[in-house]
Amino acid sequence: MWTHRILAPLLLAGLFAGTPRAALVEESGDLGAVLRAITLPGARSEAFRTPGGEEIARWREALDALLAGNAAGAAGLADPLGYDVIAFTDTGSGAKYWLLRERAANARALGTYVVNPNACRLLSIQAPHAGGDLNTLPQSVAFFLGLNAHSLLIAGAHRCANTEAAGCGGTTSVCSADGSEQPYTISDPAHFTQTFFQATHEQIARRLPGSMAISLHGFTWQAGDPEAIVSNATCNNRAPSVATQVAEAYTRRFAEMGLAFTAGSCNAPGGPTRLCAETNVQGRFSAGAVDACGCSGGGSTCAAGSNCPRTAEYPERFVHIEQSCAMREVGTCARPGRFSYADGVGVLRDLFPCWPRIAAAVHGASFEREALAPGAFFTLYGSNLAADVTVEACGRAAALTYAGSGQQVNGILPEATEAGRACRIAVRAGGVEAAGAGVVPVFDTAEVEVKAQALALFTHEGRAIVTDTLGLLHTAARPAARGSIVSLWATGGGVASPFAAEITIGGAAARVLYAGRAPGFPGLDQINVEIPAAAGAGAQPLVVNGRRYEIAIAP
Repeated sequence: MWTHRILAPLLLAGLFAGTPRAALVEESGDLGAVLRAITLPGARSEAFRTPGGEEIARWREALDALLAGNAAGAAGLADPLGYDVIAFTDTGSGAKYWLLRERAANARALGTYVVNPNACRLLSIQAPHAGGDLNTLPQSVAFFLGLNAHSLLIAGAHRCANTEAAGCGGTTSVCSADGSEQPYTISDPAHFTQTFFQATHEQIARRLPGSMAISLHGFTWQAGDPEAIVSNATCNNRAPSVATQVAEAYTRRFAEMGLAFTAGSCNAPGGPTRLCAETNVQGRFSAGAVDACGCSGGGSTCAAGSNCPRTAEYPERFVHIEQSCAMREVGTCARPGRFSYADGVGVLRDLFPCWPRIAAAVHGASFEREALAPGAFFTLYGSNLAADVTVEACGRAAALTYAGSGQQVNGILPEATEAGRACRIAVRAGGVEAAGAGVVPVFDTAEVEVKAQALALFTHEGRAIVTDTLGLLHTAARPAARGSIVSLWATGGGVASPFAAEITIGGAAARVLYAGRAPGFPGLDQINVEIPAAAGAGAQPLVVNGRRYEIAIAP
C-alpha cells in the first residue's frame, strides 16, 4: 500500500548540541486508506500516557516549525518525542501532505496528525473520539480529503482507554459499565488539556488566525432529538452564528434529499440544550479561555459560576457536530434514512469558501515589501483572491480598485490610517448574505508598516511614467524637452496635499510646481516638474525623494 525511504539527515550540529539526529521520511500511497487503517487501543486498555509539560512545549515548537514550512526543523523536534515527520504523497491525486505519526504504533497513544500545505479550506477536521464514536475516524478522513482541508487531528486511543479522571469538569455515562455518570477521563482528548491533540489545536488556531475547527462526534439518538446537534461550545444565542448556519445548511440538504431529518443549533433560540460541548476543551480554548481545563468552575461554560467563556464572537473558530448513526454510515443504524460522508462534505463545501491566501502585501507602485502611506495604493498577491473578496486595512474597510484574477487584489489604504505603527491587512472571502442562507467568512492577514509618506513613482518597462501637459506619454522615442513641464505619477505621498518632493533630473535640481493628490483620483499622486536646462540628453537619472528612476530627455 505504501513505501518509504529516508530523505536527508539533519545537520550533525544538532546531534552535538544534544538533539537526537532525525530525518524526514518519505512515503507514498493511498493516504485515505492509510488513515482509515489506523487501529486505536480500546476501552480499559490504559494505553494513553500523559505527556509531560516539557514534551508538550517541544511538540508546540515542532508544530510551529511545520506550519512555518520548516519540516526538517519539525522532524528534529518531534524525534525525541517518538514521532516521525513524514512527507506523504497521495498516489491517486499527487497531493503532498505532512504526516506526524508515532514511530512505534500506539507507543503512548498520543494521536496522528496531518497537515495539508496546499489546502483550499482553512478547516481543521478533528476526531477526538475516533475511538469510541463509531465511524468518526473514516468520516473525519473523508471530510479532510473531500474538503481539501488544512489539517486532520485523530485521537490516539479509545476515549475510555484510561480510568483516571481528567479533572477539567463535566461527566459522561459513556465509559461506565452501569450507565452512571462519571468524570471524563484523561484518554478523552476533547476533555483533557495535557495532550498533543489539544496542543495541536491551539497552535493551529494561534498561527492561522482564519482557521476553523470542525469537531466530529457521534451520539445515540433519542426521541425528539435532531439528527445533528451543532454548537460553538458556548451557551450564546446570537445571529449570525457559524454553528447555526451549519445546522441550517444540514437541514436544507436533508429537505433537498427528501429526508425527514432536522439539525439543531445550541446557539439558536429554542435549539437543543444537551450535547452542546460546553465542557469541550478545544471549544473552551477557541472561545477565549486562558486555561481551558481550570476555567471549568461549575462544570460547563453555561453553568452558573463557570469561569469559562460564555460567548464566542462571530465567526466562531470552533464548530462541534454531534451526529446520529444515520450521518455516520453505520450499517446497523435503525434511523429511517441515510446521510453519507459525501453528503456532509457537500454541506460544508458550500458553506465554507476556499481560504484566501496572502503571499505578499506590497507597495502599489514599487511592488516591493515596504512601508505604505495613508491613502496610498497597495497590492496583495496570493491565491483564492476571488472577485467578491473584501479587504480591511488597519481596522477600516479598504476601497478596492481591482480583484478577480484569483491571484491579485489592488486597493487603497484608508486615509484615516494612523502612521508610525504596524498595521494588519485582512482579506476576507464570503459573508452573511441573508439569515439562514449565508456563507461563513474566512480570511487571511498580512502585516505592513505605515509611514506618513512612502512615495514611489509608477513605472513602465524600467522607466518612470512621465506625461506632458496634454497627457501624452514621454518615451525614448518621444523624449521630454529641457525646460518643459512634465507630470510624474506616484502613490504614497501621504494625506497632506501638497506634500514635499525633492527631485533631480540628470543630477540637476528640478523645480517642483505641484506635488499632491491627482484631482478626482483617490490614491494617485501627481507631481508637476520642470525639466532643468542643465539636464543632459538621452536616458537620464530621475531621483525623487531618494528613489532612482530613469527619464528620456530630448537632445
